[in-house]
Amino acid sequence: MPIVKILLFIVLAIVAIKLFFFAVGVFTILAWALLLILIVALVSWVCFRFLMPTNEQKKTAEKSGPQVWNHSGNVVLFEEKPNLLQITKVDHTTSGIIKLPNGEGIKIVEEAENVLKVKVLSGEHKGNVAWVSKADVTGYKTAN
Repeated sequence: MPIVKILLFIVLAIVAIKLFFFAVGVFTILAWALLLILIVALVSWVCFRFLMPTNEQKKTAEKSGPQVWNHSGNVVLFEEKPNLLQITKVDHTTSGIIKLPNGEGIKIVEEAENVLKVKVLSGEHKGNVAWVSKADVTGYKTAN
């Protein structure tokens, strides 16, 4: 009878050892798979971070749309369509003009040779429609 107990103990020990190494193998395979997933995620995130800023800037510029800007700090809008001489020799005391601070958002309504008819989208003059020199508009691409 003691020989049977010893044989049973040896068989049980062998089965336990086999189960232990099977569990270690499964755990190792899962650990390697998880490590591979983390490495792929890290590489993707790094590529995304280095490549995305240029795309984000483009999207931001597209979302913000055209804006007015002039080196003097104020952009002059004309109520009536001005000619080139009126644009270059603008007198700030002339009636029929509106001054906008730099950075105001606009929407292009109509395009002429040197001027754009715009609708003001922000600021004190929001909703006004007026003419502005193309030189005073940033973020606008011609339809050509």
